[in-house]
Amino acid sequence: MQRSIDIGEANAKDPILRYEQFLRVLGKSEDTITRYLVVARDFTALKHIRRGYTKQDVLDYLQHVMARAPDRRTRTPGQASGTYLRFCFYALKSYFRCHGWKWDFQKEDVPKGSPPHRPWYTYEEMEKILEATKEYGFERDVVLFRIEPLTFARRKGLQQLVRWDYDSAKGVITMPSVKHGRRVAIELDKETRDLMNHYLLHRTDQYPALFPSFRPWKQSGQLSTAYINRLLRFFAEKAKVPNKGMHAFRRGMVTYLYEHGLREREIFEMGDWNRPDMVFQYVQLSPTFAQDIRREVHPFYQTSEKRAEPKLRQGPELRVPREEGPRRRRLLRR
Repeated sequence: MQRSIDIGEANAKDPILRYEQFLRVLGKSEDTITRYLVVARDFTALKHIRRGYTKQDVLDYLQHVMARAPDRRTRTPGQASGTYLRFCFYALKSYFRCHGWKWDFQKEDVPKGSPPHRPWYTYEEMEKILEATKEYGFERDVVLFRIEPLTFARRKGLQQLVRWDYDSAKGVITMPSVKHGRRVAIELDKETRDLMNHYLLHRTDQYPALFPSFRPWKQSGQLSTAYINRLLRFFAEKAKVPNKGMHAFRRGMVTYLYEHGLREREIFEMGDWNRPDMVFQYVQLSPTFAQDIRREVHPFYQTSEKRAEPKLRQGPELRVPREEGPRRRRLLRR
């Protein structure tokens, strides 16, 4: 049963403003609202229709997205990722719901697109990047690339961190929510707390951002997305590690915690996801991981490994070598 949502009469004539107010009433984050509005504007600009959209209009738009957005790895036109196409699908579904239009097709109708590419950093690679920041970066960069694996935060979450998100008395950092409005408090280890306290004590700027830029593009002083990407590219090159993107820290740390015994529910509480099953999309297990675990815990493997070596049989069952003539007959009579 859908609940009725009051979005006001002022925005009734403008479908985009009405949709924006609809998303705010639902409690969506600013990042999600911005991305949903981009899809809605592109959709209305493509069709130039105010009402009465059909299923074919939505399918035409998705095909338009595939032709316009090339694959980020191969740059081949018409290879937009299936993840982005499904995102457009859900954005348009909520757009139709906002205006009360009929939505008569399922998720299976969405074009498949290219398979998702999910690179991830191993724990050893993350340590190499951190060592490179200590050697070539500022103190801000060292704290930034130490906080990122510990909290497996999204890049925009790092940008939105402010000074008061860190409680120096308790050693707890509260990560802002990027998508789902759920702030997560994570306790830091002693070494990270010491680095953070020393970093905040010796800062001379007055920006509220926890990791400010030396040339801020906003009054809060927060880092830009392009600058964070340049930082990672520089330190990854110095560490001789492939540049896999900031989100590879998130996948790599989720995998590391899962492999070392942290349960799915505990990882979900730290990750700011919408559904618990999202954890399994981030865990990147090695092909032999399940087999190695079975050998450690399964009783069949344990008993077979502890079984003693068979002994050679002794006694009359040993066969006498075959010989010819009377000598062989004498041996058989014995």
